[in-house]
Amino acid sequence: MLYNIEADESVSGGVFYSNQEVDSSFVQTLMDVSVVFLQKRHQKAFAKNPKKIDALRESCTHVSEVTEFIKSKNICTVAVNENDIEYILDLAWKHNRIYKTDTQGYYRYRTTKAGADGTTYAICNFCPVRSECQVGHKISPETCIYLSTIKNADPEDTTIDDLDYDSDF
Repeated sequence: MLYNIEADESVSGGVFYSNQEVDSSFVQTLMDVSVVFLQKRHQKAFAKNPKKIDALRESCTHVSEVTEFIKSKNICTVAVNENDIEYILDLAWKHNRIYKTDTQGYYRYRTTKAGADGTTYAICNFCPVRSECQVGHKISPETCIYLSTIKNADPEDTTIDDLDYDSDF
């Protein structure tokens, strides 16, 4: 009999399962600890940096840092890896508790209450050329047709079809 072999994660369900059921209290605890870690990082960054943009950049935390923090505090009795913590951070992001940055694996604390805030309705979040948009360049906020469409539109009459996403810059 083989006693020292562990079942594959696809069979056991991974670290978030016990007795073939999701351990929701464990998941919630990891999510709360991760969010508090990001919150403290956010507070330190804003205390240290007078410029908001610098503080926001510094408050961005990679999943590896959160993983190391959780491991160092012995919060888990089971071994967790970066993929497990990234799953937890993605879950917190889906619950609007944190922000997920465009850069792979970076997260930061969300100071606003979950729900609609100013960024929810910002057309830049949905812009197809957002990554190429820079002040003073060919594609820029100054020449943005999407912003001018939104600025001049009546909110009640505007639909997503009113925005010409196929326009040529």
